[in-house]
Amino acid sequence: RGAVQPLSGVGDSFASGASVLSMTTSMPERSLNTPLISSSRNKLSPSSALSAALAEASSQRGTAQLLARENAEVLRVAAQDLQEPLLEIRSRAERLMANHAVTDDLRNQIALISTRSATAAQTVRNLIETDELDRDGENSGPGERIDLNALVTAVVEQLRPSAAAKRQQIDCELPSAPLQVTGRRERLSEALEHLIDNAIKFGPFEQRIELRLLRDDRLSPPSAVIQVSDQGPGLRSADHERLFGRFQRLSARPTAGESSAGLGLALTKRIVERHGGRIDAGNAPGGGAEFRLTLPLA
Repeated sequence: RGAVQPLSGVGDSFASGASVLSMTTSMPERSLNTPLISSSRNKLSPSSALSAALAEASSQRGTAQLLARENAEVLRVAAQDLQEPLLEIRSRAERLMANHAVTDDLRNQIALISTRSATAAQTVRNLIETDELDRDGENSGPGERIDLNALVTAVVEQLRPSAAAKRQQIDCELPSAPLQVTGRRERLSEALEHLIDNAIKFGPFEQRIELRLLRDDRLSPPSAVIQVSDQGPGLRSADHERLFGRFQRLSARPTAGESSAGLGLALTKRIVERHGGRIDAGNAPGGGAEFRLTLPLA
C-alpha cells in the first residue's frame, strides 16, 4: 500500500489557529473595568435624540398613510363591485313578490331577501359617498355658487314619492329671495337628502315633515339655515353621544322596515363642515327630531 499522504489544508489550519492564539496571548492586558468602546460614542445629545425620534415618527406616519390609502382603494373597488349585484338581487326579489303564484310563506322569505339586500346596498352607497368625499378633500377647489332655494326644492321633489308611500306630507317653506352658498352642489344635495330620508324612515305613517330654509343675519358671517323636523319619537339623551358617529344605531327604528346603515348623519356632518358650516340636532317643540344645518352665505 502507498504511503499515507497528509490531508490538504490541515496543516495550514493548525498554523492559522496557532497564529491567532499567538496574537491573542500577545495582546496587552486590559483591566476588566475598561470599556471596550467609549461610552461617549453611545450617548446622543438631547437634540440629536429628538431629531432621531421625529424622523422615526415621520417614517411611521408615512407608512401608515400609505397603508390607509391602499386600504381605501381596496374598499372603494369592492364597494363599486358590490353595488350592481346587490341592486339586481333586490330587483329580482321585487319581481318575484309580484308573482301571484308565489305562496305567502315564500313571499315573506323573498321580502326578507329584498330588505336585507336593500340594507347592504345602502351601506355600499354610503361607503362610496365616503370615499368620494375623501377624494373631494384631496382635490378641493373653490366650488361653485349654489342656489339653495332650487337645491332644496329639487331634493324635496325627489323624495316625495318615498314619503307618499307612507302617506307622509313634506311641507317646504322657502324665502322669497334666493339664498346662495359656495360649494359642491352634489354634496350638499346628499347632506339634505340624508336628513329628509331619515325623517321619512323614522317618522310614523301619515306624519308631516316640515322643512324651512331661512336667512340668519345675526350669525357671523350671515348664514343660510335649513331646518328639518319630523313627528317621530325624537332623540333620547343617549342618542346625542353617538349621533354623528359612523355605523351608529340610535334608539329609534325605521317604521316600515326600511334599511338603515348608520352612516347618513356622519356623512352629513362631514359635508356640512367641509362647507364651513355646522349641524345641530335636538327635539322639536311639538315632539319629534329636528336637525338644523347652518351654511355661510356666498
